[in-house]
Amino acid sequence: MYKYYGKKSLEETAQSAIAQIRERKYSEELKMKGITDSQIKEYGVAFEGKTVLIVD
Repeated sequence: MYKYYGKKSLEETAQSAIAQIRERKYSEELKMKGITDSQIKEYGVAFEGKTVLIVD
């Protein structure tokens, strides 16, 4: 289990980052600029000291 980051775990924080990316529809902006679905990656990142969690 990950240490808690504030009131959220690293996992929860990273998942929140992905949710925010999707809510703001960043991929739609990229598609309008000619970037294809296969080129677009969504990652949630959370840090705690030297510990980094990246989820997709």
